[in-house]
Amino acid sequence: MRGDSFAYLAWRPAEGDSGAELGARAFGAHGTDAAAAMTEQIRAWHQKARRRPAPTFAYWPAGTCAGSVPANVAALTKTYGLVTISWPVAS
Repeated sequence: MRGDSFAYLAWRPAEGDSGAELGARAFGAHGTDAAAAMTEQIRAWHQKARRRPAPTFAYWPAGTCAGSVPANVAALTKTYGLVTISWPVAS
């Protein structure tokens, strides 16, 4: 999001049956800025994480115990629970 605008991930088949193309669609007065931020993240993912193992996501509903969350795990406290994201160590 950028101010009153937002962007979302767009996907389409690539030409010649060679996979897919990722991009951004945006709406609002600052849509160009929102799309630029999204495409910057797509490029970063392509350069640094595309060929690596996927992260692991976990969710604990509010009122349950997630246990001890290691320091290297992202923990997002949400209204109805806790989301954690961990990335495998690159070998």
